[in-house]
Amino acid sequence: MKRQEFILSSEELSFALALCQHDVLASSILKECVGDVNEEGIELIFQTASRSLFTKGILLKLDEGHPDNAFTGGFSELLQDLATSNNMFRAYNENENGQFVLTAHSSRNGFILHLVSNQVVHVLCEMELDELMEEVTAFFQPQFNNWDSMQFTVKEKHFEQLISSIQLKQKINFGLTADQFANDFHENNGNIVNFSLIRTEDEELPHFLEVVMLLVGKERIWAMKEEELEGEKNIIIKTLHKVEWQQLLETTLSRVITSKIS
Repeated sequence: MKRQEFILSSEELSFALALCQHDVLASSILKECVGDVNEEGIELIFQTASRSLFTKGILLKLDEGHPDNAFTGGFSELLQDLATSNNMFRAYNENENGQFVLTAHSSRNGFILHLVSNQVVHVLCEMELDELMEEVTAFFQPQFNNWDSMQFTVKEKHFEQLISSIQLKQKINFGLTADQFANDFHENNGNIVNFSLIRTEDEELPHFLEVVMLLVGKERIWAMKEEELEGEKNIIIKTLHKVEWQQLLETTLSRVITSKIS
């Protein structure tokens, strides 16, 4: 069952993380929202954020020495799990309403969903795997109106050239399946989105363990994923039926809660 949902601004989330001494993540979120700000500016932003969190009933009292007691039940634990999670599922989508990022982290009660709209509004809640799969599906809105299975392969070194040729509506010589991919590409205004599986070690840059690019057409969804064939990196481009989509999500999301991704 989905647990309590928290809706916060970037400033509110940054303040809450800073109060819980998760300074690196707090600083990163605030910088994405307002850019570089001096200490006086940050203090003013946090004063406003704290008052707003009081009004929402999320912040109960200002107690920097005991942040676990500062927030409504379960919120500080959620922030702790969010800030210390090494494994992360990250999905990116973009449409006429803006840019959206959905991340999922492991928590002591399942998963944390963190949805960000236009780097401004943050939604945080905990949920089980089946609910998270539904949220990710709603995030991308894949279509399964055509049951044809289609697939073609492009060498990784030629993939950018293929996409560039499709964008310029140049002739491509990859067969009828690639022609259908090109048609769907233009119907969707060339909007390729993605999700990835990321592991972050302490003090190290994120390591992308898996990246899946997606083209959501009006009748079908295409997945683009790197695979090594005969010692050479290739991009496999193929359509997914609903069951295949669900299997892909379940496999990927299940790896988030493992103690170590290998």
